Amino acid sequence: APSPLAMWARRQAHETTVHRVDAQQAAGVTVVPVHPDLAADGIEELLFGFYRRAGRSDGEPDGRIGLEATDRP
Repeated sequence: APSPLAMWARRQAHETTVHRVDAQQAAGVTVVPVHPDLAADGIEELLFGFYRRAGRSDGEPDGRIGLEATDRP
């Protein structure tokens, strides 16, 4: 398992990114795209971190989520 420090750094990277994009949108400036690796990690954190910890999943798939990358082949 990742160390608490690594997990905290990961969480803060995503939190900071969300606030950056929000600030750019609020300011009406061009939003700098999120790096694909960070975006993919955020999706992983949501599905395998928050989603499971919130008791929304027992680990067994019961449906599908479709994602379409527009910045990678």
